[in-house]
Amino acid sequence: MVKTGIGLVSLSTGVPITLQQAQAAPGTRTYKCYDATVQLLADIKSATADLKAKTKRLTEANDEVGRLERLAGQNAMTKDAKKRLEEWNGKVRDFSKAVTAAQESLDALTDRVSASEELTWPRNVADTALNAAPNSESKKKLGALLAFTDQGPTGFTASQLNEATALIGVLAPATPAPVQSKCSPQSMDCEPQALKDKKAEGLVYRSPVPSYLLICQVSDAAACTPDGASSVIVSSGVLAPQLGPLRLLPMTNGAFQNNVLKVTFRENGGVAER
Repeated sequence: MVKTGIGLVSLSTGVPITLQQAQAAPGTRTYKCYDATVQLLADIKSATADLKAKTKRLTEANDEVGRLERLAGQNAMTKDAKKRLEEWNGKVRDFSKAVTAAQESLDALTDRVSASEELTWPRNVADTALNAAPNSESKKKLGALLAFTDQGPTGFTASQLNEATALIGVLAPATPAPVQSKCSPQSMDCEPQALKDKKAEGLVYRSPVPSYLLICQVSDAAACTPDGASSVIVSSGVLAPQLGPLRLLPMTNGAFQNNVLKVTFRENGGVAER
């Protein structure tokens, strides 16, 4: 499952969507955030700082508890240390509740200025590019946060907003895929078109390869590459079996034979044991 959230909060932070206001000609219809939207973005910024501060405080408290528990494991606890451990455990509980409340508050604010969609992708072995632009419902939700006017010379033009949400998803191997050879008992790699070759008897599978799941702010999938630093807004390392080479575990059964092929696959598609 690939989840991509496109939020107007990005317009204020510059990540993932970068957008500069246009110097439009008088009479050109431009879009700006409503005052309420601007206030929501300010609240998100404040809530984010609050969550960061409370998380840091919780981390420091956990570190102190860990230090005192190590002393207890070494039988080096004094009465004062035992008292401090009890106090710090209480602080951890309080700080943990504060972090949870801060996170819930931030999530609620962010949800008001963002839209998210959930897609199942890739759907087949040849599906390596995804149109990740927001659907009509998401665009409608985000559009409701913007006001348009033809009176002011500045703002965001319709073309700029379309460019900002032109997103492409790409599944790309981290290294060039190996050249395939025909299936045969002497070769463990197979060309897809050779799978029906009578010599290719056995179990055919794909080896997963390290790959990148990229989401880029571009309109052409060919421009979405790991090297496109300015356009890549999401980069996640994954194992992609569909990009790996086809491999063959040979096994034949001739007359009066009862050969058995046993193989165990890992969850990622690789062979664990055979």
